[in-house]
Amino acid sequence: MVPCSNCSVNVYVTDWLRLHEGISDFGDNTSAMTRMMNAVEHLLLGAFILELLNNSMAALSSIAFVVDGPLALFGEPAKLHQRLMSLIHQANTRLRELGYEPILIMGLQKTGNVMDHARLLERFLPNGTMKLIDDSYRHTYITGSDTVSENFGHETYYGQDFLFKTEKARIFSFALPYPFADKGAAGGDFATRKVMLSGYGSLVERACDLIRHFELDLYDNAIVPVALAHRHASISLVPGGKVLDLIARAGLS
Repeated sequence: MVPCSNCSVNVYVTDWLRLHEGISDFGDNTSAMTRMMNAVEHLLLGAFILELLNNSMAALSSIAFVVDGPLALFGEPAKLHQRLMSLIHQANTRLRELGYEPILIMGLQKTGNVMDHARLLERFLPNGTMKLIDDSYRHTYITGSDTVSENFGHETYYGQDFLFKTEKARIFSFALPYPFADKGAAGGDFATRKVMLSGYGSLVERACDLIRHFELDLYDNAIVPVALAHRHASISLVPGGKVLDLIARAGLS
């Protein structure tokens, strides 16, 4: 909460994120709730980075953050991706100045167009293959668009997509944060600069090593930390749902 510089009225983070605008009195609000969950997950990522940035630079360099999904925000809170991109670049700049490795932040996707494409290609790819998904390849072979946009995900994405087939023949789609403070920092040629592997330094190798170490037999395209997070955070549909109903009724009364 901060006071408005013009009218002094309190402005809340919910006002800036505009999540309430997706709520409707009629129909299903699943999409709005999903966007809220997505925004909260990425806000938590930013909060963890800030906490470690101010208190333990060595820990920040050695911890891996895994986001369940793409490094992107959609709908009303999409503009938050610009702030996260800037924060990650700022943190990595300070780490580099102190001689530390950059933060390993990885978005891991189990569904979506890229994973559908990966499953079609899976049997043709040799084990140990890594591919960066550039915009031309995406529009030609994944989305099938007639026209190629100047920069895919310009208003939503803050990370670059990769495909990786491990030596154990499991295929993954992961993303790494763009190595820039903003999308104008690449000299007006962001779509070209974002797919230069040299810009990501050791992050690609570290991400592949992490996937190799934690790849899981129990589920397709999953790693142990994500599977454990789902196991301990999920709420059962019937008993868990009834408990939430009771809590809501008690609070309303």
